[in-house]
Amino acid sequence: LPQIARSAGWSGTMTALAIRSYAFLLLNIFLQLFLLCMIAEDEILGSAFAGKVHLCDFGAKMENCPEGAPNCQGLSVDE
Repeated sequence: LPQIARSAGWSGTMTALAIRSYAFLLLNIFLQLFLLCMIAEDEILGSAFAGKVHLCDFGAKMENCPEGAPNCQGLSVDE
């Protein structure tokens, strides 16, 4: 770009402004790509749970346990 600017008779100020505009263009492209990657990551992570909180089913079959089974005790509320 400086050679073209010198051949076209641009001043140093115009050359600096042209270089600055290309730097802003590259910054803009980088920022947009970064934001698109963040949105894509959010879509991937968000769709795994379909917008719902992941809940475990710990103790879901507690009512099927025989009375007094040692490996079939849930959380005690009164403790």
